[in-house]
Amino acid sequence: MTHRNPASTVDIIIELIDRPHRPIVLIERRNPPLGWALPGGFIDYGESAEAAARREAEEETGLQVELIEQFQVYSDPNRDPRQHTMSVVFLATATGEPKAGDDAKGLGVFESWRIPTDLCFDHDKILRDYWRYRNYGLRPLIGTTIMTRKVIRTDLAPAPVGPYNQAIAASGQMIFVAGQIPLDPSTGEIVGAGDVAKQTAQVIANIEAILTASGAKFQDVVKTTVFLVDMNEFAAMNAVYARYFDESVAPARACVQVSRLPKDVLVEIDCIAVIESVSPPN
Repeated sequence: MTHRNPASTVDIIIELIDRPHRPIVLIERRNPPLGWALPGGFIDYGESAEAAARREAEEETGLQVELIEQFQVYSDPNRDPRQHTMSVVFLATATGEPKAGDDAKGLGVFESWRIPTDLCFDHDKILRDYWRYRNYGLRPLIGTTIMTRKVIRTDLAPAPVGPYNQAIAASGQMIFVAGQIPLDPSTGEIVGAGDVAKQTAQVIANIEAILTASGAKFQDVVKTTVFLVDMNEFAAMNAVYARYFDESVAPARACVQVSRLPKDVLVEIDCIAVIESVSPPN
């Protein structure tokens, strides 16, 4: 049997430190696999990982980056559909206007709440680890277990009639998001007085911000509870809710009518999400 080694690569998380919220740079790939990805590429023979990271960043974004630290090594044999690769991921900073180059079809600058969903390779996992580290200082540890999420369906119970499922079986680290009301975090004021649709949109925006800060997405939510002051407003709330949760994979849900909610809002939603967990040390 011919001996083979994984191909060595680098990926670079570039923070633009001259912009509000320190957004990161992603490239849109021109070649398969198509989608959005971190800048990066293969390490040339005779080249250090650090030199490769600076070179790839400049070739694909036009930016002269400063490498801050080596973040983590990702080596899952299935991370790249083309071949087994092992990537050294660096955190870097830069200033100026990035421009797509090399084999990049396009380029985007994204805050944490605007990250595209069609990420290539294992860059979704890398960015989850990154946001958790950036927001909470929690570095990825050896011994992580993969989060599993399975939709449960049975004909022996009533079928779902909206954007929810009968049950979700999940394993991993649980995130309990406190009940959110339609408060604008920038002003502290209630949004959409008297309009349950506008209030629901703000509630879900607040939930999304918390999920993102936790390294999670809507797809990781396994259970929601919706509180309404008036059940006659269910259809209007549900129309907004359905834009964020696809029926085929939507979380389990409960919806109850209550006599009153904080600040006399019309709707409040809490949720539970599950993401990858870290096994405790032996």
